Amino acid sequence: MRLLLTLLLLIFSFSIQAQDNKDLARVYFNKALKSFETLDLEKTTKYLQKNKELNNGITQEKIAIFGSKFFYDLGDYIKAEEYFKAFFKLNKNKSSQSYKDMLVAYTNNLDAKDSPNKSVNKLKVLKQKKEKQDALDNAKNLSLKKQEIARLKKAILSLEKSLSYVSNKNSDQYKKMKSSLDKMKENLNSLGGTLNTSDTNVSKNKTVDASNIFTELTKKSSKPVSFTIIETPPIFPGCEKGSSKEIKNCFSLGVKRHFLKNFDANLPSKLGLTVGLIKIIILFKVDEKGNVINIDARAPHPKIKEEAIRIATSLPKMTPATQRGKTVKVAYSFPFSIMVE
Repeated sequence: MRLLLTLLLLIFSFSIQAQDNKDLARVYFNKALKSFETLDLEKTTKYLQKNKELNNGITQEKIAIFGSKFFYDLGDYIKAEEYFKAFFKLNKNKSSQSYKDMLVAYTNNLDAKDSPNKSVNKLKVLKQKKEKQDALDNAKNLSLKKQEIARLKKAILSLEKSLSYVSNKNSDQYKKMKSSLDKMKENLNSLGGTLNTSDTNVSKNKTVDASNIFTELTKKSSKPVSFTIIETPPIFPGCEKGSSKEIKNCFSLGVKRHFLKNFDANLPSKLGLTVGLIKIIILFKVDEKGNVINIDARAPHPKIKEEAIRIATSLPKMTPATQRGKTVKVAYSFPFSIMVE
C-alpha cells in the first residue's frame, strides 16, 4: 500500500512539473516573439532555446514555423533545418498550403546551406538599418528637446517681465499670467531644463524685446501661405464644422475673443497714453503642427506691444491648415483696437 502511494505521489509530482514546464515554455516563446519585434536577435535565439529545453524538443507547428523562418533569415541554416524537420514530423498533411509553403522554404534553406557564401543575413542587415534609423531619430528628438527647452526659457523670461508691469497682484489678469508661467516652468522641469543664473542675468541686464524672442521660435523652411487664399484654414478649437469660409470667420472671431478676454484693459491708462482709440496690429503664423509661432505686434507703446505678444503666446493649439492635401504654415494678421479713457 505504501509503495502504491509513493508511486502515485511521484506520478502526480511529474505531472505537475511537466505542466509547469509547458507554461514556462509558452512564456519563453512569447518572449521570443516580442524580442523579434524589436530585432533583439540574441534574446530571440536565447528564448527559443529555452522553449525547446522546457518542451524537450520542438513540439508545436507554430514554433517550428517561426523558428525555421527566424534562423533561415538569420543565416543559421543548420538550426533552421532542425525546425523544418520538426515541422514535417508534426504536420503530415502534404496537401495543406502550410506544408507546401514550408517545403519550398526548406529547399531554399538547403540551397543556402550548400552555398553559404552567396547567402545574406537578412535579419542582421535589417537590424543594422533599424539601429541607424534609431540613432537618427534619437538625435532628432534630442535636438527638438533642446529647441523646446530654449523656447520655454525665453517665453518664461518674457512672461516674468510682463508680470512685473502688473501692479495689482490680486487681479484676475495677474493670476492668469502667473498660472501660465507656472505651467511653463513645470513643462521646462519635465524636459530636464532649468533656469540658471546666466539666463536670469540676461533678463535683468538687457531689455527684453518680446517681438524678437517670439520671432525666433520654431522656424521652418517652408514659406507660409496667406490666410486669405488658403484652401483649408487652420481650425480654432470649437470651429470644426462648416464651410471653409465659415471656419475662417470662426477662426478670426475666436482669436479676437481671446484678446478681448485676456488683454489688460487698464494698461493703456496706466501708461498715460492719449485718450481715444488706439490700434494694435497682431501678426503670427500657425505652423504645420498647429502651433502659433513667429509672433509680432505693432503698437504705439513697447509695453502695449509686449502685452499683445503675451496674449498671442497663450492662443490654443489649432488644427493645421492644408493646401492641396498637405499641411502648411499660414500667416495671419488682424487689427485690435482699445479705448483709452
